Order: sequence, then structure tokens, then C-alpha cells
Amino acid sequence: MENTVAHVATWIIAGLRQRQFTSLPELRAAIIERVAAYNAEPFQKRPGSRASVFAAEEQPLLTGLPAAAYEISTWVYGRRVARNGHVVWERNYYSAPFANTGTKVDLRITDRVIQAYRGTERLTSHLLLPEGAANEYRTNDADLPAGEKYRQWDPPRVREWAGRIGPAAVTVVNRIFESVPVDEQGLDAALAVVRGSPGATRPNASRKPAGLRWQGVCGPRGMRICSRSWPQSRTKPPDSGHHGMNRPNTADTSATPNTTQVVPSERDRYRNQTQAP
Repeated sequence: MENTVAHVATWIIAGLRQRQFTSLPELRAAIIERVAAYNAEPFQKRPGSRASVFAAEEQPLLTGLPAAAYEISTWVYGRRVARNGHVVWERNYYSAPFANTGTKVDLRITDRVIQAYRGTERLTSHLLLPEGAANEYRTNDADLPAGEKYRQWDPPRVREWAGRIGPAAVTVVNRIFESVPVDEQGLDAALAVVRGSPGATRPNASRKPAGLRWQGVCGPRGMRICSRSWPQSRTKPPDSGHHGMNRPNTADTSATPNTTQVVPSERDRYRNQTQAP
């Protein structure tokens, strides 16, 4: 091979050594002309030439170039598909077919796209999010499971969810959508409201049943709110006087037996007993 290349170079250069060129396109055209003449030279010990052998024997075996240009890619192996049907790459989320949730897939990343493979099977493909993006989602509709529960979020669906929580949630969601020029701009804020509501996961849970004891901590002493009535046979402990947390109740509890009462925590009761004279 090296000997052939040297022979071709010598043959072309020798034929052009007496000529002068003032531009690269002119030189390129002259080289192409000399290469064609070299290939048309007949063989010395067999019939034909290099050009005729190529046209008769080699050209029919050639295949066309691929439609897409070759791209340098990076492979990442063993990425698990999360419960939300997405796989994480560079702090962003790309969907995979929902049937592959919990399994491991391989990622092929190029300058433009990211593809998920399971073995030799390509599962999905996404345009790569721009550099610097974080916590963004790319979701193909074909990757989502079928059914009403998995349809895309839109204002009517958010309002429907808010209606199951209560009228107050509906009012807040409506005001969010009214405050933006395009409804899609208020989706994230509206979803944050309904997801953070107490009845977000339980339909018709906007009210707590009577008698249910709330265990929410509302202060450093851990006092709890009890919605049941205070027993008549039990006297309320005196004010401990610590930081003004347990204030005396001046209301007449006998006249309003169902009034919400403040129940001291176990730690306050213990301090009251140990500090008694």
C-alpha cells in the first residue's frame, strides 16, 4: 500500500512540476485531473485499467452512506428507572416506558440526544436539555401508562383535584390562574397548593371529624389542640408560668362545654409537679 501511494504521488507531482498555480482551487482541479489520468492508464500485464476494474468489480459491492452522520457518544450503564417513570441524567429527568420502572437501563448520550437502552433494544429517545438546566423533565406521551390517572396536568384537572379537597382550595387555585396571562404559567403554583393541602390524598377530607385529636406541634412546649370537650370532673392544671406558653383561661367553660381547650404537654405537667411547693 505504501509503495502504491508513493508511486501515485510521484506520478502526479511529476506531471505538474512545470506548471504554476495561483490559487488552491486551481491546484485541486489539476490534481483531480492527474488522478483520473492515472486510473485510466492501462495495465502492463493484464487487460483493462484501474478505473475499469473498479467499475466492473468493486463499485457494485459498495453501499450507500448512512442517512445520519456518525456521532461520538458516551455510554452510562446501570441507571435505574425511578418510580415516576424517569431516569436521572445531569440533574434532569427523562422518561422511559412505564413498564421498565424499577429496572436498570443503559444511557447513550450525544451532543444532541439521550437514548435509553435495555440490552440491544432502544426504549426511548429525548432531545438533550441545555447545559445548566436542572430539575427539568422530558416526558414522551408514549412512555406513560394508559388511563385517566396518568393524563397530563392541565387547569381543568387541577381544579377537579382542588374541588375534592374543599371550596377554599378551589378559590386559591382559581386566583392563581387568574393572576397569570397564560394558564400553563400557574400550573406549578396551583399544584403546590393542592399537593400541600391536608386533604390532597384523601377525597372529601377538607374537614376533620368531630372528636379527632390534632397532634400538630404549635410551640416549643409541644402543646396539642384537643377538639373534644374538657371533662367536668377534671380540673385544669394551673399556669406553669414558663415563657407565657400556658395562659390562664378566663372563659367560662361550663357555659360552653365544647370550646376548644389547650392541653399541656407531658413535659409541662411534669415540671408543674416538680416545681409545686
